[in-house]
Amino acid sequence: MEQKLEALETAKNYINNLKQAIDKIYNYISEGKENNAIALIPSFTEGVEWVSQVLVLTKDIHKKDLNISGLNDVLKEVVEAIENEDYILVGDLFKYEIYEVLDEVQKNI
Repeated sequence: MEQKLEALETAKNYINNLKQAIDKIYNYISEGKENNAIALIPSFTEGVEWVSQVLVLTKDIHKKDLNISGLNDVLKEVVEAIENEDYILVGDLFKYEIYEVLDEVQKNI
């Protein structure tokens, strides 16, 4: 139980790193530095995967249902937007959809 609480606390704090990465991705795109933004996405998705695993392993002690599986659909949209070179959409998806999901999870851990 104690280890699960520690893992959740670590995940809660780590979400701040993910939110900072979102801000960097969004800002790079706003500045026309799409390649810099794209370079951050793989490590960002690894971080989201880690948080997701922590949430699965600690689901029995959550305050409420914490599920970030909906991010998979948004991340698919991100991939599609990158393929279409629609970087404004990529930035918007990170800033206004992914950020909100992570913020909600962080508040409820």
